[in-house]
Amino acid sequence: MTFIDDFFDSRSAYLAAAEAGGWRSELLPISAKGPAGEPLSIACTSYGAERPKRALIILSGVHGVEGPAGASIQLGLVESGSLVSSLQSPDDGILLIHAVNPFGWAWGRRQNEDNIDLNRNFQNFEPMPETSADYAALDPVINPVAMTDETTQRLLRTAAELTETKGAAWLQKTIIEGQYEFPKGLNYGGDRPAEANSAIRAIAETYLAGCAEGLIVDLHTGLGAFGEATILSGEAAGTANHEWICGHFPGFEVEAIYGETDSEMTATRGKLARAVAGCAPGSAMRSFTLEFGTYEKNRVFLAGFRENWLHHHGDRSSAQGQQITAEMREVYAPADQSWRDRVIARGIACVETAAEALF
Repeated sequence: MTFIDDFFDSRSAYLAAAEAGGWRSELLPISAKGPAGEPLSIACTSYGAERPKRALIILSGVHGVEGPAGASIQLGLVESGSLVSSLQSPDDGILLIHAVNPFGWAWGRRQNEDNIDLNRNFQNFEPMPETSADYAALDPVINPVAMTDETTQRLLRTAAELTETKGAAWLQKTIIEGQYEFPKGLNYGGDRPAEANSAIRAIAETYLAGCAEGLIVDLHTGLGAFGEATILSGEAAGTANHEWICGHFPGFEVEAIYGETDSEMTATRGKLARAVAGCAPGSAMRSFTLEFGTYEKNRVFLAGFRENWLHHHGDRSSAQGQQITAEMREVYAPADQSWRDRVIARGIACVETAAEALF
């Protein structure tokens, strides 16, 4: 099984495999460029019905730096031909979207070129979503102008104090759920639909027109125990769509984060997969995130905290910048070969289960 770190190498291998397997491919260019001025694009590849009544959609790289794992799973699926053989009817269709956020992958960051977290951007901006006063008070601490040992220690002290006084769940929700007031802050959802948002919506609205049933699987890394897979349902607890997900993936832990739930995970606003599901109103369209754990959450958070500072205030070519970027890539795509093998194998198994359940 092949795990590819570099965006451009992954894209070349993926498109070659798609062409060899008879998939239809379309590139959606974006305005931003790669580190050496390279053109960037989102790749959409499909098989089966062009306007399916039953549709399976697999996303990778919504958070750019998480792209290597998701795209390597997609590559394995295309090379094996397993998804093609799962189709049962001329009305069945599969759509794979490779690197929803190519800028983030190419540059080593979760956010896009405008510092927008695409998983906070898929929502209505009229009126503008509110940013909590709790986040506003924290922004100077988690979005510093200088990056020093004292800056980090201040962040850790503040986090420890707030965890003790208000609880870990409060702190996690405040930072992670999404904010719309601080363009240089963490988990910024933007003030308008991002370029990728408009492109993906246009594809989804056309592809899902007339669709009666479907499933969207969004591939991510960074949360959970090292190498372990968790399905984070995009459906509210207790609904028929959530129960469908629970009933069809017996080999995976399924967690509800929307509706009445005691999950420790934060329900984010403006989630891409849920918005894509909404492009087929009236259908039995479901969505979930397949999340693969990497390192303990403080290490992952600190990597993102430092990379965000680097993007806005630092020099990516400096020794400090290179170290920060390398750590960012490591916490979302560990170099450990056993982790990589397990993630690809489990990811392929989950998507193949999804295809069997749907088709």
